[in-house]
Amino acid sequence: MEKIEKLTIDALRRDDEECTHGDFYLETDQLVARYANAVPISFDGFVVALFQTGRAEMSVNGHKYKVCGGDLLLLAPDAVLKYYGATPDYAATKIVVTLDVIRNFPMSLNTDIIGMARRRPTVRLNRTDYEMLQDCLALIGKNYNSTTQCYRTEILETFFYAMLLVIGSIYKRSEVDADEATAKYNAEKLSDTFFKYVAQYYKDNRTVKFYADKMHLTPKYLSKAIVSITGKSVMAWLDDAVILEIKIQLKTTDASVWQIAENLHFSSSSAMVQFFKKNTGTTPLKYRETEE
Repeated sequence: MEKIEKLTIDALRRDDEECTHGDFYLETDQLVARYANAVPISFDGFVVALFQTGRAEMSVNGHKYKVCGGDLLLLAPDAVLKYYGATPDYAATKIVVTLDVIRNFPMSLNTDIIGMARRRPTVRLNRTDYEMLQDCLALIGKNYNSTTQCYRTEILETFFYAMLLVIGSIYKRSEVDADEATAKYNAEKLSDTFFKYVAQYYKDNRTVKFYADKMHLTPKYLSKAIVSITGKSVMAWLDDAVILEIKIQLKTTDASVWQIAENLHFSSSSAMVQFFKKNTGTTPLKYRETEE
């Protein structure tokens, strides 16, 4: 299995001396040149990238894409991205935000937008949508580089929230339901369908057999296919989804650990605490108290 390099927003900020905002990182994308044909990378935050010119080849969670000017890319936290190369005229603007920024938005949006990113990380934009997102980026960029705004953080979050609402509208218009009963499972359709079901059912069902049955596959076949396509196991993806949901509920609701455990169908609150600590290194209550 290929090694995955984790990129944190703090590390990106350290590489950019002009970056002074803790929860946002914005740049004209230099990662293609730095990581082309290198190891896969994974961000600890949520990524929005708008491609302006040129073409690039990449894969997201093992699914290969050819992107060009006018395309939009969304990456959920811990998605696995690999660049293969780009044309000389390639240009893109990328925003990376911490999970805290997403958690500050209404629950319906932060759940929807992460689900959209998992199901369909790239989308081709029409001219109107592209220009609208360019306008959003221009407003974000202007305030990102400002040193005089008293409410800089609040302004950035407001503009980013507006941008996500535009993106949510674009995705809802562009999604087309496939006839899964007759679909042929090649690698791309298999991974797309798997992530669609994870987004839909992870709160209630977290066994390989459940997802294999939904996709009319054997658990062994699904397990091998997902590892081969994405570089991570079925259970690793399910664990990531559950951990993210626990973090969101801890930071955005007053629900007790017991209530969250019940919401996510753990056998007990202690089982959830053990699961959370094993995956994050801290307890739910200590995580809730942090100001990351």
